[in-house]
Amino acid sequence: MIVSMARKNINRDFATAINLGIPEQMPVLPIALDQFAAQLSNVSYRQYSTDADILAEAWNKVIERFDLDWAGIFIDDLLEFEPLGIEVTSEDQIPRAVKKYLPATEGILADFRIPDPETDGRMKVNLEAQRLLRQHWGEKILICSSIAAPFTALTLAFGIVPIMTLLYDRPDFLIKSVKFFEELEMLWGQALVEAGADVIWLGDCSASSRFISVDTYEKFALEPAARVAEAIKRAGGNVIYHAAENKLQHLKAMVQAGGDILTIAEYADMNLVKDEIGSDICLMGNLDCIKLILNGTPEEIENEIKKLTEEVALRGGYIVNTAEGIPVQVPIENLEAMINAIRGK
Repeated sequence: MIVSMARKNINRDFATAINLGIPEQMPVLPIALDQFAAQLSNVSYRQYSTDADILAEAWNKVIERFDLDWAGIFIDDLLEFEPLGIEVTSEDQIPRAVKKYLPATEGILADFRIPDPETDGRMKVNLEAQRLLRQHWGEKILICSSIAAPFTALTLAFGIVPIMTLLYDRPDFLIKSVKFFEELEMLWGQALVEAGADVIWLGDCSASSRFISVDTYEKFALEPAARVAEAIKRAGGNVIYHAAENKLQHLKAMVQAGGDILTIAEYADMNLVKDEIGSDICLMGNLDCIKLILNGTPEEIENEIKKLTEEVALRGGYIVNTAEGIPVQVPIENLEAMINAIRGK
């Protein structure tokens, strides 16, 4: 079992990595452990995702159990969209998902109002949980919460297929819609920072090479994301830009999205990525959550992390981490092996 040793220098080490240096100790920032947190606290995911006290206490236990450097709150993708009227599922043990998207029409867009994070839906749960965590931990940990970048926000409100069609059939309406979500995500990100978040995870997976070209990305997604990132930075937060991307041309464009850190998906050649863009931005990720962390052995995990550390992290400006969220089915011994290897134990 990992013994908690929460440290006082995580902010320094995190800043060192962002500034392209080599941190004294590699930050341990596992992604999307929310379902682990709920299980460890013996509460349903429904309780975890709707009650700030339960959420914060669940993270207290996870941080202590696994000796983490952050509370990485990734409740689900829908907190800022539920107040707009999307229909969502509500299962007892799994995160909420979209049940019915909204029609992508002028009338719907005209009816949209920016939610109030302090009062609307579950946004207030996220804010209050952050305040409780900050009260408990002070500056010993980082607090991270997630929001959607504007282009991806469109797909969470209207669905991915309608947005891909709008790119060609009604680009003017798409641009107008992006502006609304840009304003929404600016306000939401700033509210999270004001409530104690050190880091905002700016998710933009719908803007990746799986869906759009580099030219389309630069035309519709890049500048809105960069403006949201800049607003978060002005509020005092750091930004991790995440599009689950491994194609070099897209990654080169995404350097301009305003993140302090750019995540790198599995299957990318990290040495090549580091050579090409590693002098421009701090990189994070690349470990395969399924093939390695879920289905690998502790020894395989340790060897891969040692390789990434020696070949990439020791060049500065890189945080060893998974490419995506860690599945709740991951064996505990694999999670412990990952954390210990990142720590250099």
